[in-house]
Amino acid sequence: MSRTNVHTQAHFVDGSRRRSAGKLVCALALALPLFLAQAGTAEAQEGRAGSGGNLGVGIHTMLLPEGPFGPAVVYDTGMFHIEGLFGFADDDATTRFDLGGRFWYHIHSAASADFSLGGGLGVVSIDPEGDAEGTTDIEIDAGAQIRAFLVPNVAVSASLGLAILTGDADFIAITGNLMSDVGIAYYF
Repeated sequence: MSRTNVHTQAHFVDGSRRRSAGKLVCALALALPLFLAQAGTAEAQEGRAGSGGNLGVGIHTMLLPEGPFGPAVVYDTGMFHIEGLFGFADDDATTRFDLGGRFWYHIHSAASADFSLGGGLGVVSIDPEGDAEGTTDIEIDAGAQIRAFLVPNVAVSASLGLAILTGDADFIAITGNLMSDVGIAYYF
């Protein structure tokens, strides 16, 4: 081999290394945003329950069909969540006012669900128009709740347990009616 030929071969080898390195840098530059997007998605799903500080809005009811129901605010700390609900209705015959709050301690959490124990207190005040006497019922709940996250920031929930209705009504039940105790919340 002549001296010129060896120099050309060395240049060709160095040039192909440069071209390969350029292709590698391009591939990494294209793959990095995809990798970061996937990491962000996984983090959002893992951060749903357990990350703390999640505020949600939705609709919730307490255990008894006669109990409080309405729009709700939910605050999830990761270890537990608190639900507060408020309802109001006024028609020609009656005015109804609902207020309730529940505390749920997370016994077990998975990637897209949690199981909690807790309870709450709610008040329903019904005031009929005219001379009829109004009623105020107080609901005391203790039980368990399952929340399932359909996507990282939307949860449906259902509860079961012991419900006591007192005040103007006296009623005790061990219940878990999915039709009367369901909720849905959107977390920000």
